[in-house]
Amino acid sequence: MIYSFFDKIKHMFVLVKFLLLPNLCLVCKNTVFSQDDICLDCWHKLEFITSQTCSKCLERLSGTDVLLRLNHLPVCPKCYRQPPFVDHAKAVFSYTKEIRTLIIKFKHNDSTELSMFFAKLMANTGQELFTKSDLIIPIPIHNQKMRKRKYNQAFLLAKYLSKITGDINKLQPNILYKSKPTRPQEGRTSRQRTYNIKNSFSLKNPDLIYNKNILIIDDVHTTGSTLNECAKILKKAGANQIYTLTIAKVQKDATMSVYDVGM
Repeated sequence: MIYSFFDKIKHMFVLVKFLLLPNLCLVCKNTVFSQDDICLDCWHKLEFITSQTCSKCLERLSGTDVLLRLNHLPVCPKCYRQPPFVDHAKAVFSYTKEIRTLIIKFKHNDSTELSMFFAKLMANTGQELFTKSDLIIPIPIHNQKMRKRKYNQAFLLAKYLSKITGDINKLQPNILYKSKPTRPQEGRTSRQRTYNIKNSFSLKNPDLIYNKNILIIDDVHTTGSTLNECAKILKKAGANQIYTLTIAKVQKDATMSVYDVGM
């Protein structure tokens, strides 16, 4: 009887709160039932990567491209001719307008609660990579940017991912660090991005990564320049396999180009 009374009061409080302070979709601001959620319309607009992609650069494969293999994994002609340092890359979404809205909110508008939302999806997509990895390393940001932004979004993703997957002991956020500040990558071509990011990362305690399989975590895989630069440094220090996992991949044939990535 008493429980029933307080249970009714609780439900009434939730209803009043919902009416006075409704939860809004993180993308379009329409009303949703749960906090920090997206509506069904926006959810259906999110483009999960389901078609076959290159295992290294994540570009879509078509025609006879699907027949090319490196280490039994499908690769595009470009990566077949000149393999990058990344051995296996995965991402949850293609970089569309809707996912861009969420990532910008997470990365630049202090919406750190989105890290758990993204981490759950990434954990499912990257399950195979977590199983094969010995260490989990987030892409670092320079101290100047950290002072301005107050947090590193890649570290938040890696932290929650390691908790969800039960791999908290694999998380090593301090081995790789940004030793040189760089100009923003947005608006740059692939070649310009590679030059801009070159020699901007360094290692602490390189002995910890020797002969280890490492999973690198970041938010967006654009041209792959940053991920490949980090993979290069890790492999030169003796790392074995390098895997990458991101929220989204900017596809070359998509309406959202590398010039639209306001990172």
